Amino acid sequence: MQTTDAPGRTLQRKDAHSNRRRILTTARQKLREDPDASLDSISQAAGVARRTLYGHFPSRHALIADLAQEAGLDFLPRLKAGDCSGRPLGFLLHRRPPRPGGLP
Repeated sequence: MQTTDAPGRTLQRKDAHSNRRRILTTARQKLREDPDASLDSISQAAGVARRTLYGHFPSRHALIADLAQEAGLDFLPRLKAGDCSGRPLGFLLHRRPPRPGGLP
């Protein structure tokens, strides 16, 4: 059963949302293990049909783009707080890359 929150806009069914989360979680793990992992292997590991995976992500690029966006959204609050895995990151915001030849 699908529901709507505004005229013409359909929310994902609960199982579709769950499938999407499972695909993203599995893809993150599989691609960490093997950067060349196929979408077929990701769909099998996630326990969804290829059609389901392609319904959410029409291409490998689309899947990886969502993973990158998700990683950025997870990282941003930690960056703003100045901490990521126990290491302050404020210095990265103000540090300039070195110039060629060691010029200041």
